[in-house]
Amino acid sequence: MIKINTDAIAALRERMLEKGGAPSIILSGPAAAKQQGHPLAGDPEAMALFDATFEGMFLMLASDGAVNKEELEVLRGAVRELTAGVMRTAQIQELAAGCAARLDKDGEKVCLERIAGVLKKDETATEAAFVLAAVVAFADEEVTDEEDETLNLFADFLELSGDRANELLDELAQAQKE
Repeated sequence: MIKINTDAIAALRERMLEKGGAPSIILSGPAAAKQQGHPLAGDPEAMALFDATFEGMFLMLASDGAVNKEELEVLRGAVRELTAGVMRTAQIQELAAGCAARLDKDGEKVCLERIAGVLKKDETATEAAFVLAAVVAFADEEVTDEEDETLNLFADFLELSGDRANELLDELAQAQKE
């Protein structure tokens, strides 16, 4: 069983809420052209790792069947953090719609197994995706049984032991104190 350290997760949650609080405005003209497409287009490996990390966060968000404002803001904040603010709200919504379609078609376990297969190619991406999924689970300041089950299943598919998962969350707690 994974124990989410709420102090560490809460601090990261607050940072993601701050970053993701307001939807981005839609740009027009020359600025809009710069915002088109995936921010990691041209780097297929980075794009695959980002998309798998995003889908892991989305699956956590959807795991209890209730998507709330805080969860969406944390997701948006995490994406903005990962893309240095380049990805706009409309792009995030488009990625989320694709995740929702795959979830409806394949189910949670198949999606988690598929994205874990991508993430396991890079240890840093594996661990970052897990921590970000934990932050999304705690977005509304409580972790439901469904979210806890999904987070544990995600850790299993990522081949993270309970000890390593807890260690990652402890490291996050230590980093927040420094």
